[in-house]
Amino acid sequence: MNPNFYTQWRSNPMIANLQQSPNVANYSAIPTAQDMAIETQPYQASLTDRLGNAWDSATSEGGFLTMDSMFGDGKSTGWVNPTLKGVGSVMGGWNAMQQLDLAKDAFNFQKDAYNTNLANQTQLTNQAMIDRQRARHSANPNMAAPDEEWKRTNLLPQR
Repeated sequence: MNPNFYTQWRSNPMIANLQQSPNVANYSAIPTAQDMAIETQPYQASLTDRLGNAWDSATSEGGFLTMDSMFGDGKSTGWVNPTLKGVGSVMGGWNAMQQLDLAKDAFNFQKDAYNTNLANQTQLTNQAMIDRQRARHSANPNMAAPDEEWKRTNLLPQR
């Protein structure tokens, strides 16, 4: 128990008010166990005290934030280097996934461009064949005209 408790207890404004109150009968200057209940509860450190204690233990000899612990002491590598290697590996994996997405996009773009070019070339070739057959038919009416049957058997298939 705090050795200055009695003095602190007597100087507490609530206790002083009780002493002056006419309604308090049989008032005793000696604190009861109930009055002392606050003092007997375990000490609850504030967040700043707990953080300060954690920082002190982390940076003291043998703590994890000392130079030997972080960067090694000749016997071990410390924890910073492996941690940075792990972060680098994770970032490398993320970068690879981004490159894969870009490669898929590039492939799809090139595939669409190829299919469009193929469709255009097929259309131009078919049109040239139809024009040539029309010219042949106009020069020699005995030749087959480019009708639907001729187109079905002679033209390139459209995609």
